[in-house]
Amino acid sequence: TTRKFACFALGNAGFHSAKLYPYMNDAVTALVGCLADPVEKTRSNAAGALGNMVRNSGQLTNQLLVAGALDALVCTVRGDHDSACKVALYSLGTLVAYEDCRQRLRSLGVEDEVREL
Repeated sequence: TTRKFACFALGNAGFHSAKLYPYMNDAVTALVGCLADPVEKTRSNAAGALGNMVRNSGQLTNQLLVAGALDALVCTVRGDHDSACKVALYSLGTLVAYEDCRQRLRSLGVEDEVREL
């Protein structure tokens, strides 16, 4: 689908450097929405793209928090048992490098769940 490839392209745009991050603000909300897409590969690509948006810099963390990206990634981990879950876990691992993201995850009560993994 178009959404699947758009998520993939956005993930690639953020993978290598933070140079394109200022242009990616508007994509965050759409990516969060794609985490609920019925196509598993779209969910997986969206999860990866969200993680890539903080891979090289924390400049998009506030936008991710406002858009509910961490909450949606946690829902993906809790609800999916496929590659989208694995990619969401990896992206959450990238996000916890930033204090504001760690605080949000603590508030969601995921520490015990992560320990069980």
